[in-house]
Amino acid sequence: MKRIMPPTTLVVVLATLFVIGNTSRAQAGEPAECSNASLRGSFGFTNTGTNLAVPPPFAGAIAQIGLQTFDGRGNTHAAATLSANGNIVRATAEGSYVVNPDCTGSLTLFVSPFGSTVNADFVIDDDGSELRAVITDVGAVESLVFRSSFQAVARNSRRSTDVMKRASEPAVREPRTVTTGRTPSSLAPESDCRRQRLSTA
Repeated sequence: MKRIMPPTTLVVVLATLFVIGNTSRAQAGEPAECSNASLRGSFGFTNTGTNLAVPPPFAGAIAQIGLQTFDGRGNTHAAATLSANGNIVRATAEGSYVVNPDCTGSLTLFVSPFGSTVNADFVIDDDGSELRAVITDVGAVESLVFRSSFQAVARNSRRSTDVMKRASEPAVREPRTVTTGRTPSSLAPESDCRRQRLSTA
C-alpha cells in the first residue's frame, strides 16, 4: 500500500532541506549572495584618469573627489568637485545601479552641468564598506575607489571614546617603600643586648 505524504509534511521537509543546504554552504565558507540592498549608505570617493568623452575645454586629465549615496533599492545620487583638464567644476549626478549575486554590478549616472551620461562597472569589497569602479564609456580611462563614510565615522568615534575613557581612568600609584636602614633581623640582637645590660645592672 503506497503512503501519501500530507501537504503540510511536504512543506516542512522542503523547508528543512533548504535550511540544511544553506547551512552546508555557509559552513563550506561560500560567500553570501549580494543584491541591491548590499549597497546602501553614503560613500566618499576619489577618481583619477583621463576623459576625452566630455566636450572641450574639459576633455583631458581628470581628478575628482565626492560623496555618493546608494539607497539599497537601485537609486543613487552624488555631488563632487573635479578638475577636468585643469578646469574646476562642481558637479551633481543622479542615476541607478544594479548589484549582481556575485557582488559585481553596474551603474548609470546623468551628470550636470555636462549633460552627459556616465556608465561604470564596480565590485563591492571589504564586506560592503568599499567599492571599486571603472568607467566603461568610450574615451574614458578612469578608476574610482569608494569608502563608506559611516564606517569611517564609526571607527573615529570608537577611537575618540577609547582615548576619553583612558584619560578619565584614575592613575594607579605604586606603593611607596620606606627604608629605615636596618632590617628587623638586625634590630633583634640589639634589643637582646639591651635587656641583658638592664638585668646585670
